[in-house]
Amino acid sequence: MQQREFAVLIAALFVISFALAGCARQAEVPPEQKPAELLPPEEGPDLPPVVADCWALAGGQRDDCFATEAAQQGKADWCYLIVSNSTKESCIYGFALKTPELCADLGGDLWDDCYLNAAFTTDDKDFCALVFDAAKNAQCVEQFKGPCEDVSTVGYNRTLCEANFSRNVSKCLDGGTLESACAFEYAMIMDDGSACGAIGEESLRYACLTIFSNNSTYCESASTAEGKDLCRITVARETGDVSVCQGVVLGASGQFGYSVQGTISYIVQCYAAVGITLKNYTVCAQLASGIDRDSCYDTVARGALLPDACGQIYFLVSDGGTPIITTKHDVCYRDVAKMLSDPSVCNPIADTGTRDRFCYSPIITGRDAELKEAYNFTLAGCLAVYSPDMKWECVSELARREQNSTMCGLIPDKAEFASTKSTCLSKSNFNADVTDYRQCATLETEVEQEGCYRDVAKRFGDPSICNNIADNVTRDKFCYAQIIMGTDANGQNYTYTLEQCMKISQENRKWDCVAELAVREHYLALCDSIPASAETIISEKPQLITVGTRGLCIRKAGN
Repeated sequence: MQQREFAVLIAALFVISFALAGCARQAEVPPEQKPAELLPPEEGPDLPPVVADCWALAGGQRDDCFATEAAQQGKADWCYLIVSNSTKESCIYGFALKTPELCADLGGDLWDDCYLNAAFTTDDKDFCALVFDAAKNAQCVEQFKGPCEDVSTVGYNRTLCEANFSRNVSKCLDGGTLESACAFEYAMIMDDGSACGAIGEESLRYACLTIFSNNSTYCESASTAEGKDLCRITVARETGDVSVCQGVVLGASGQFGYSVQGTISYIVQCYAAVGITLKNYTVCAQLASGIDRDSCYDTVARGALLPDACGQIYFLVSDGGTPIITTKHDVCYRDVAKMLSDPSVCNPIADTGTRDRFCYSPIITGRDAELKEAYNFTLAGCLAVYSPDMKWECVSELARREQNSTMCGLIPDKAEFASTKSTCLSKSNFNADVTDYRQCATLETEVEQEGCYRDVAKRFGDPSICNNIADNVTRDKFCYAQIIMGTDANGQNYTYTLEQCMKISQENRKWDCVAELAVREHYLALCDSIPASAETIISEKPQLITVGTRGLCIRKAGN
């Protein structure tokens, strides 16, 4: 009991002493102090402005915010947070101008402009291959061309171009066999008589000196008779002065020997050269020999493309003095007709077999090694053809090429032309009678069958039906291409399916079809299905460019 009371007493004393200590501290009053003076902060670098969080915005405002942040902070990554494709590409474009790797994320004109800029700023012509627009591609390629880079190296074309560009005849002197011809041509083009001295071949050198000095005695300085004549021929050709030919010796006699050898004598070469320069075949009449005159007419006809000169070829004469048309006459017309792509020039050919088989037909239906039309003739040329059969066949073929059935109406409704008119309509007009492409196989001729397949394919907008056409041009140009990329009679795109595209047998046309679908539907996933090896041809004017179908698809479908 006493112990408990003692403990309580001790505790009471402890509490009292603690209370007294607290009172003592409260009694202590600190000395009076003035409030601290507020000083201005020390000057330092400007702090970046506080920007509202773009994520707090919505729609176009958020996109614009990301674009602004990307530009201010110089971070292209912000562009990829933008939803609007046009705003995103505009944002990326600014960075891509300095970082070409970003050009691939653009589309349409921005893609082309970006790679065009990359080619110029990096001086790397490889970027030109990625510029798809034909005009911009040409601009890009042109930037890297040397002054004569696209000039043919055949003959002396390249060296002459370089000489003319630099105004230096020494560019012609490349040690080749044609360096003298190049130097002579340079002197004529540049009107530079001082270049004559650079010409090594003496007949050309003396001809050059003769022309610039107007002194014919230079040709007499040649060391051989042949050199003298070659000098005269050159002077006559360049000046158009037929009187110079009177001094030519070789061939002035013994013309028959030249005819047998199949060569043209120097005197004929001289008169013909003047005729070509003047585009006037009448100069040939001054030749004394009939053989020489005919050779001259033939040469002028071909060199100046003057078919009327062929009509002057009558070197054989009957006993009664009547000119006899010769093979040379017919062959001249045949060849010039082909040069002019004009079947009507075949008309004067005397031998009908030569005219029809070797002149009319090759021009009207001829194809080159790539199975493309070898000759381009006009409706006027067709209608001027003498032979009625060939005339209407020509019209039919032209109607097929231009897919213009109205031309078929020019073909008379006569029994002898019924087949030609039927063919014309089947190849250039819509075949309304056939409802199932398998019916086309029952038609009589292959031409009718192919025209039928083409028309039914267009009717149903199914490019896979074109597979049945054997003729490459009809199939590719007038069936596949017209359905995939063209429009129907109402100006509307043909509608076809992915399944129909995949049935196309021609590999590149198949992927052209898939790519076009992807573009129409803005469905980029379809582009990924196109193999890297697939190629397509775009921009026929002003030039043809072959590009990868997949890349072109991605570029267009992403717009």
